Amino acid sequence: MEKYFVSAAKITLLLWIAYSCKKEYDHPPLKTVNDGAKISILKLKERLVAPVNFYKFTDGDTNLYCTVISDEVSGNFYQQIFVRDEEGKAIQLNLKESGGLYFGDKIRINLNKLYLVSANSMIYLDSVDLAKNVVKLSSGNKVEPKHVSLDEVLSYSAMPANAASLQSQLVELSGMEFKTNTLVPTFADAIGKVSVSQTISTCEAGKIMTVRTSGRSNFAGKLLPKGNGSIIGIITQYNTSMQLTLRNYSDVIMTGPLCAAPTTTQAPGTFLVKDFNDNSIGSGGWINYAITNVSVNWSTGTSSLTPSPYGRISGYVGGNTNSETWLISPEINLESAKDPILSFKSAAKFSGTALDALISSSDYLWVPSGYVSLEAFKSATTRIAFKYKSTTAGATSYQLDDIVVKEK
Repeated sequence: MEKYFVSAAKITLLLWIAYSCKKEYDHPPLKTVNDGAKISILKLKERLVAPVNFYKFTDGDTNLYCTVISDEVSGNFYQQIFVRDEEGKAIQLNLKESGGLYFGDKIRINLNKLYLVSANSMIYLDSVDLAKNVVKLSSGNKVEPKHVSLDEVLSYSAMPANAASLQSQLVELSGMEFKTNTLVPTFADAIGKVSVSQTISTCEAGKIMTVRTSGRSNFAGKLLPKGNGSIIGIITQYNTSMQLTLRNYSDVIMTGPLCAAPTTTQAPGTFLVKDFNDNSIGSGGWINYAITNVSVNWSTGTSSLTPSPYGRISGYVGGNTNSETWLISPEINLESAKDPILSFKSAAKFSGTALDALISSSDYLWVPSGYVSLEAFKSATTRIAFKYKSTTAGATSYQLDDIVVKEK
């Protein structure tokens, strides 16, 4: 009996030691909290004073109270969550380990030894340790997205620390639709596990934004919706490019009728005209598709020498960068064409890889392409594509205008 008692006592002691050594996320890093040391996200961001792009918290009493507005459940975010404070401002948290926090959790973050970082215009708290920095206060709290317009999202792209910036916010946009993408008709590449940037737009010409989806998300293989409607997501940013990242597939409700196609008067025998005069890259069904660098995209512009809008692209983003971006036309029905031809004009500046199927020049001197025969491509699904590439060794700036497909 005595030997049994000793063994049982040892087992009890071991169980007590094992239990006491478990990580408990609900235990605060500080036993008492000084309410006067609370900080808002707006005040937190004010710690980043240009040109400094990081700030380390060394005061153990500084605490941020906030609610989780997007988690990692769908796989579209990994070791990242987003939170909103009581004032309605939001920020990204980069976690040291994945898991543990969920949508609707109210938490307290002790900021001691954490870094506030600004990189490529995205502001975030880095290396947040759930065991050491976070106290979960409650779960299942209701969180509503902010109803905003695309104009509001884009307004502060150059001022991410501005109080009105929607960076990191959970937002809902209405009257949106996806641009048709025949190359990747799904949100991302679920087979290759490759992230893809798709494009959404309003019915107003020139109003577009990127929707970025991870190839590892649980909805990567879902087909893009073919209607108009609402979309909910987190606003992220890369330099001056604003992006929407979805929490889950159910946040997309696009079942309404699509925007009416722009009416254009084309001369008899003309199959396609793209002159960019509406200041839109995507109007008429054109696709702007970034293969390797989401910050390098086709856009429209003007200059003192060329006041009429044109398409343009450059791989120079704070320096020469590696990129590959395609500008792809809608399908052109050339089945009944007799002798179809393609023509366009272009201008280029700086050295680098030439634009495919384009005669390049320097210093923005417009050069007509001449007539390119499409005799071998007379089908109902013909497309024209302009492939731009840049490298760290050279990033040519290109301008493109007056793309026409017609009978010779």
